[in-house]
Amino acid sequence: METDSWKPPEPVATLKSPIASGGHRVRVLLELTASKASGVRFESTDFAVGEIVGFRAEPLWASQQSAIISLGENLQVTFIFEIPNKAIQLVLEGPGQLRLALGTAHHSNL
Repeated sequence: METDSWKPPEPVATLKSPIASGGHRVRVLLELTASKASGVRFESTDFAVGEIVGFRAEPLWASQQSAIISLGENLQVTFIFEIPNKAIQLVLEGPGQLRLALGTAHHSNL
């Protein structure tokens, strides 16, 4: 259950569907900064949430689908993923070998 009042800027059909039994949704905020002169290409379909050993979840929704970020520019993207309740050791997987640990905060009262 969402504990804050966040909602996407427009209604999203995939977020209106019921959550699978034994699962919940998480919101992941990603900020990318281009540090290469050639910039960075962003594609939301390049990202997924996975458990170190276990499932892989594609985004149900992303605030931005694609972009080209020039040197020094930032891009902030919000993703929504549906994951199993018992998933703890989560990583955000991205293009190439990108893997960012998401920690266990979504399972705590902090």
